Amino acid sequence: QGLHLLKARVCLVSVFLYSMSEIFNAHVEIKPSALGGRGLFAKKKFSSGDVILVEQPFFTVSSLPWEGIEQANSVDSVSSKKIFDAFQTLDENSKRCFLDFTQAPIYGTDQNIAGIFWTNCIDMEPNNDDSDMCMFPLTCLLNHSCKPTAVWKYMRTSKQIMTCAKCEIAEGEEVLVSYLRPEPHAYDGKTF
Repeated sequence: QGLHLLKARVCLVSVFLYSMSEIFNAHVEIKPSALGGRGLFAKKKFSSGDVILVEQPFFTVSSLPWEGIEQANSVDSVSSKKIFDAFQTLDENSKRCFLDFTQAPIYGTDQNIAGIFWTNCIDMEPNNDDSDMCMFPLTCLLNHSCKPTAVWKYMRTSKQIMTCAKCEIAEGEEVLVSYLRPEPHAYDGKTF
């Protein structure tokens, strides 16, 4: 009887500890995008301000210098070595998740770890030279639009990224963000 009570308590605790990311991530799906590659699409209607997605990064590289495109493509660059070393520490599932991403043509035609990373990483604090560069299983699939339907926000204390609707998003519509990271209210949606 005591064992059954303990199992019931463990089950109850696990329900309360159910992560925010698992709750919200159920409302989007990965599909081919008309913009190219894959994208995230709403599985339900979202209103302005609704939380769409919350995720922990599966891959993080801290204090990563941007050395320019030539260095980003060089396996001998400081950044490429740092990215590759961090990649080696990932578990097999995380490595598979990482290798499912593609890289932009600017990083070459042969898939490489640094090219995949630079194409898909998100600078968590773009105004801080010492910020974390992270990859997220779903958030990194959000495509760019100059008229985004969603915005993301880094939640420093929980080390998560949250994506919220900027406007109404219909069920089946692709969720789009701006890759440009201007100061608040600096982007008017009319210029690139």
